[in-house]
Amino acid sequence: MGAIGSVWVWAFVLGVGQGIGFPTALSFIGLRSHDAAVAAQLSGMAQGLGYVLAAMGPLAVGALHDATGGWTVPMLGVLAATALLLVPGMIAGRNRTIGGPPPADEPADEGSAAMLG
Repeated sequence: MGAIGSVWVWAFVLGVGQGIGFPTALSFIGLRSHDAAVAAQLSGMAQGLGYVLAAMGPLAVGALHDATGGWTVPMLGVLAATALLLVPGMIAGRNRTIGGPPPADEPADEGSAAMLG
């Protein structure tokens, strides 16, 4: 497959990934929240921080590309950021809700109730 053909393959992969990833991330906010108030707080935090990080990503990759003159270091940076996000992603992906009563097999945590107001 030539260079032109591979562009369409990667554009398709990128489109499918974004098309699946964004609504899935937004649905996790509702799935992990005990009630509407917690969902609003979680949504504000996740989207506020997420959009700031997402806006800085292309700038950082472009700066690395300009500084190094190639794409190896920027892509290694993207790979490193992805690896670092694996840990909080695994923690956030646990089957739990935020802001509700603790499960029957887990003791109540005094600090979590105070954080949510």
